[in-house]
Amino acid sequence: MRTRLLIAMALALAACLLVGGTVAWLGTARSVQGELRAALDVVRRSTEAAVAAAGGTHPDPGGLLEALRGNRHLRATLLGPAGTPLGAPVVPPEQAQGLPMPTAFVRLLSAGLPDAVRVPLGGADEPVLLLQPEPANEVREAWDDLVLALSTLGLFAGLMMLWVCRAVAVALRPLEALSIACGRIGEGDFAALHLPRRPGTPEVARLCDGFNRMAERLAEAEARDRSLREQLMTLRDSERAAIARDLHDEIGPYLFAIGVDAANARRLATRLAPAEAGAVAEAARNIAEAAAHAQRGVRSLLGRLRPAAPVELGLGAALEELLDFWRRRRPDVTWELTLAPGSEAGLGRATAEAGYRLVQEALGNAVRHGRPRHVRVIVGRRDDCLLIEVADDGGGAAEPRRSTGGFGLRGMAERVESMGGCFSWSNEPQHGVTVRANLPVNQGLAEAVP
Repeated sequence: MRTRLLIAMALALAACLLVGGTVAWLGTARSVQGELRAALDVVRRSTEAAVAAAGGTHPDPGGLLEALRGNRHLRATLLGPAGTPLGAPVVPPEQAQGLPMPTAFVRLLSAGLPDAVRVPLGGADEPVLLLQPEPANEVREAWDDLVLALSTLGLFAGLMMLWVCRAVAVALRPLEALSIACGRIGEGDFAALHLPRRPGTPEVARLCDGFNRMAERLAEAEARDRSLREQLMTLRDSERAAIARDLHDEIGPYLFAIGVDAANARRLATRLAPAEAGAVAEAARNIAEAAAHAQRGVRSLLGRLRPAAPVELGLGAALEELLDFWRRRRPDVTWELTLAPGSEAGLGRATAEAGYRLVQEALGNAVRHGRPRHVRVIVGRRDDCLLIEVADDGGGAAEPRRSTGGFGLRGMAERVESMGGCFSWSNEPQHGVTVRANLPVNQGLAEAVP
């Protein structure tokens, strides 16, 4: 916007200079022509009056020619009866040379000059005074005046542009702050967003006030949304834990009892007749196998409903264990973990779990879809957010990475956004893939990671 405003102002000033120069040019051309025509008329009339006063013949043609020697606008020449010059002509004195004049300027101003005038000084045998307009001095004076006028206008335009640049910079400075603040809001950062009012720009001040109110309401809505998400996650975990307890407490004992009864049936079958004992033992064995299969299914379901949390000992320890897992399987790759001091302080369990799962999926994608030689994991804190970055040099991915068994980029983004965070990734074919996440600390959760 600033550039467009300055360009528009510069064009307006240039147009003013052009119009001013054109007006000055037209006025100068008329002035030069009028000055030369007036000079011709004055000398012609005065000479004709002198001839008439002398009885029809000028008494001193040479003196008349010398009297015209100081005239700035005319060239005077005495011509004989045959039209030949009677001596050297009288030319205007040269003025002091100033700035060089363009030839085109002289030629244009010299166009349209009055014609030369012949003034008889007596009868047919008397000389004739030839008067020719000489525009050199008048053109020089017009050129100097035009240069002075345009220089004054140019200086004024330059000072005006400096003032406009300063005024535009001051007026648009709040808009630059507004643009930065909008970018921060777009990234989900509503903290400490308050644009100050600036005197002298009421429109911008009202805009800043409206932005501040919008930022406050967005922050409140984000806080309510985050609280609802935390409650939903807590409720989900509670429901899953309750289902797991019910499966363990209600179905588990019955499956165990079925197994015990099957074992007792096999033992009692030994007291029956051989023919009956075999059939009973086979049925009991089938019951025991079915009960064992059901118990394994229940244990698997319990594991999915209530998995062992890898972050129980802390996010840093869990990530280090995860990288050790990959170091053992891919020793040809350098695995690097950078954990900023204080990044685990007050970290909510849900945030730690989400961060761990995100890193786990990103590392799996790096190995599965690229050929990395170096993988870097960076964990840090900014305000109330956990910052995670996973970068590899595997040459990038031709398609957006999706995991068949995990949740892929879309799943990572959904997990992060469900917690009120921000997720982004970049794919550079000559370098690799970088995954970045900004997760709220979620200190409001009931349980924090030690």
